[in-house]
Amino acid sequence: MCATRHHVNARARRLVAWTLPVVAAVAIAVVFFRAEPVAPIPDYAIHIAGGDPVAADLVGLPSRDTVRVAPQAMLTVTARPWTHVDGPIAVRAFLIQNGVAMPWDVPVAVSDDGSATITGSGASLFPEAVGDWAIVLAIGRPAALPATAAQLFEPKVGVTFLRCRAIVGP
Repeated sequence: MCATRHHVNARARRLVAWTLPVVAAVAIAVVFFRAEPVAPIPDYAIHIAGGDPVAADLVGLPSRDTVRVAPQAMLTVTARPWTHVDGPIAVRAFLIQNGVAMPWDVPVAVSDDGSATITGSGASLFPEAVGDWAIVLAIGRPAALPATAAQLFEPKVGVTFLRCRAIVGP
């Protein structure tokens, strides 16, 4: 009976000796490599200025979110937070036409208060694009922003999507 008991104790010691380092490694990995929670951001308002206002469909009044942009016209798209923004903010711009989204490679200036501005002539902002375009700005925490146009349609914490419209052409 002593030999069996000694054999069981040896097996138990080997099992503990093997599992204890594995459990410790997993615990360390969980503590050091866990994803930081994404901080929420306030709501934003978008404003598009420049070009020619486009009449709204029903009442004929100018639409606040749609402009017609000729190549020589200046265009400014501004997104402003409704309240103070704490922490870093980044912006990715996209264009959507006929249901197809693509990255919009334009310079975006982000100010200390969290506002973002895109400005330029129709020709510089839309060098080869004509037609009706939805402009989508993804504003949020840098790590949470969509990396591709396909991710525009996946809601994320810490990111807000703003949309306006530009009709580009002569």
